[in-house]
Amino acid sequence: MRSAYKVRVYSDSAQAVQSGSTFGCGRLMWNKTLAARHTAWHRRGQQLPTPRPLRR
Repeated sequence: MRSAYKVRVYSDSAQAVQSGSTFGCGRLMWNKTLAARHTAWHRRGQQLPTPRPLRR
């Protein structure tokens, strides 16, 4: 069963800067990984392994 939570965060300015930096880094890594998968698919017609099998 999936569930969702709504969370509201009231941070000060230093925390807001830190969280913005952290989420920005995560977004950068996501975009680079997505670009690598896209390139692998269109150039070689193959998929890169996903991290899901590695978690088991």
